[in-house]
Amino acid sequence: MITYLLENITKKRNVSVTFKEKIIPLYTGEYTIDTEHDSTYDYMYLLTSGTLSAKNNMIIDAFLCGGGGCGCDILIYSGFGGGGGYTKNIFSYNLKESITCVIGDGGSTVNFDGFPTLFGNTHTASGGRAAHFGGHGGSGGAAGIGWGVYLPGQTANGGTDGSNGSDGKCDVNIQTYAGGTGQGTSTRPFLDPSFPPYAGGGGGNKNFLDEALGLGGYYGGGNGAIYMTSKGVDGLPNTGGGGGAGLGNYNKNLFGSGGSGVIILRYKK
Repeated sequence: MITYLLENITKKRNVSVTFKEKIIPLYTGEYTIDTEHDSTYDYMYLLTSGTLSAKNNMIIDAFLCGGGGCGCDILIYSGFGGGGGYTKNIFSYNLKESITCVIGDGGSTVNFDGFPTLFGNTHTASGGRAAHFGGHGGSGGAAGIGWGVYLPGQTANGGTDGSNGSDGKCDVNIQTYAGGTGQGTSTRPFLDPSFPPYAGGGGGNKNFLDEALGLGGYYGGGNGAIYMTSKGVDGLPNTGGGGGAGLGNYNKNLFGSGGSGVIILRYKK
């Protein structure tokens, strides 16, 4: 509490006015604060790793999202989307001492799976899996559409909000491959429908005959590659989105990397 002594000029007397000091978390990494999302809570988005503390004990909620897995080009003419990072909600956490927060990196050509996001020593959200025949994760990555396969209406879309990625018809054998498996529960922060579903799965690749683009799952998943046109798109940073599929072994390393994870804190205004 902060007390100010104000002088009442008109009546020549002193008036004591007390203001309540607003307490917010302290963080050593990069972050942003949103005070306008709703009228009850403020939100702090932790974007890079750092140390979290508070001047006094405070009760917070936390949403964790791991890094997304990268896409792949594992078959001759087909690729698969990476899984989005797994998510976790923590409610009524008593922030009474400093804790280390680690924001998981997305998977890449060096480390294919996404890395976990850590909240202190006790809470973890795992990274999404790289797309070896459809990446598993918070939302699953999609299987691709093979070269020379014409399947009107066939989708190759990444999963969203905890769902599985689309199955695909892949390669010269036109074999069906399953998309990645999602976590099966919502990936929205604090299970609040006003937030987007984080950790979208990566989209599968598209061949040059099929008109349907392999879309990354909303929110954050990268679109799949398009034959002779574009590479797989990276998952969005700080969403845990999976990377988009590549174009197969004849076009190596054209898949997208996974997006980094995030921690979102929620506390009373």
